[in-house]
Amino acid sequence: MFYLITKKCFKCGQLKIINDFYRHPGMADGFLGKCKVCVNKYRKEYYKKHIKHIKIYNQTKQGKISHKKSNVKWRINNPEKIKAQNIINQALYKKKLLKEPCRECGAKEKVEGHHEDYNFPLDVVWLCQQHHLNLHKIIKGKKGSI
Repeated sequence: MFYLITKKCFKCGQLKIINDFYRHPGMADGFLGKCKVCVNKYRKEYYKKHIKHIKIYNQTKQGKISHKKSNVKWRINNPEKIKAQNIINQALYKKKLLKEPCRECGAKEKVEGHHEDYNFPLDVVWLCQQHHLNLHKIIKGKKGSI
């Protein structure tokens, strides 16, 4: 028999499956009391309200150290992405691969390569920054709902 574990978000009051909550070791059940939607909404509102202070902090020594730690952690957790990026950059440098216009809008400026599968690093879809960001939002949304 299969049971879905649910939890009620204290912010929006909705009953949701446990995958809709972030893990938090300090909570009794191991999950944050606010659902992911409410947390992200709060983060966006907080950022908009405190953007001046955040930008000032990011320019401080502590802000730069924090940002660098975050980047190092991401690189350690994503070696396959780093490897694929390096292969693409080398291929572009050696002219074995050429950037193409954005698949969605045809833009030629600030085009980025998107990997559907990191096992095939030269197999990329070229997208402008905005369409690349939108695609990742869609992908992240699908992963969050599984």
